[in-house]
Amino acid sequence: MTLLNQVKNQGKQILSDGHKTTTYKFGDQEIPLLRSQTLTGLVKTMMGHHKNQDYISVLMCGKSGSGKSTYTQSIIHRISCMSKEPYIVKWFSRADIQHLDTIIDTLEPGRRVILVFDDVSYVMDFLPSKRKKELAEKLTHIRHDLEGAKVITFMNIHYQKALMPMLRDSDYRVITSMSDQDAQNWKNTLGWNNRFKIDRYQKQYYSMMQRGYWYVNGVNKMGSSHDAYSYHTNQPFRIALVSTGKDVNPVLFPKEQCGRCSITESEVVDTVDPKWFVKQCLKGYKTSSKTGLRYYMYFNYGRIDCLPDMARHGIEKIKETFKKYRVEGQEALIEEVKATIGQKHDLRFGVKKVKDNNTFQKID
Repeated sequence: MTLLNQVKNQGKQILSDGHKTTTYKFGDQEIPLLRSQTLTGLVKTMMGHHKNQDYISVLMCGKSGSGKSTYTQSIIHRISCMSKEPYIVKWFSRADIQHLDTIIDTLEPGRRVILVFDDVSYVMDFLPSKRKKELAEKLTHIRHDLEGAKVITFMNIHYQKALMPMLRDSDYRVITSMSDQDAQNWKNTLGWNNRFKIDRYQKQYYSMMQRGYWYVNGVNKMGSSHDAYSYHTNQPFRIALVSTGKDVNPVLFPKEQCGRCSITESEVVDTVDPKWFVKQCLKGYKTSSKTGLRYYMYFNYGRIDCLPDMARHGIEKIKETFKKYRVEGQEALIEEVKATIGQKHDLRFGVKKVKDNNTFQKID
């Protein structure tokens, strides 16, 4: 009997713990919600995980318009913008994921980085199997390639099987919509022991989208005798189903963002080492990039000392010539200058070199 009583008491304690509530301030309202369903709780779990593991991954899965990008921004806002240790946030879309290895190679070791690959459904299907394997392996070895870095990736897709298995096998899965087929697939993936949570979320999702509200049990509205609370779509929450690896629970997502984490502004990164920056500029086109970078520094920062001696003398000669003469027709001058690109002209003597027989012809 003692054992039976202990089991009963443990069950009561679990129910009690599961129904602890808090509030979220929305305008002048204090909206109640379960602690187990807060964005704060999810972010706390993720950051505890990230403290012990340099690379973690998040899969966002749901129909178009179900809130994947919004939920992603809300999580990033909490992780980075509201943190004392912000991340570099970079958004990518569609075919960008086909260059995942190049993107990783451009990251600086030791940094805190969030990479978001938005709307990447079926994009990998167009790649040969060898290339898919290369990209998957690159992501697997990211912690070795970026020693000391802290990296979080978000993969946003429309359907569970719209991304190759190795990339959708994430630490965290955020499900933003649930059709009948989705429900069957997720029961197979998350385990049939979670089937009741999946079925309940499916009902809540369709109520949220079709009726504009949904109910959550265990939350009391002040002055009401009912042990349930109705939430209205986008005021300020939407509901998603989240798997953290150890459990599956609904989470209420408010829309939270700022300039640093938004899709349009997040490409602005923080300060990097000058030597590393120059190395990135010269990748792929070393000789021509050196020339381009030198002239960029001159024209944008006025630093003529970035140019080699011959280039400096050339700039001075051009300045003197412009002071001495007035050119008839700016467009004609532009065309003449453009004509010198890729041609071995000797404009001093009015001749050009003919490539085929190494002779010179007079320019009319």
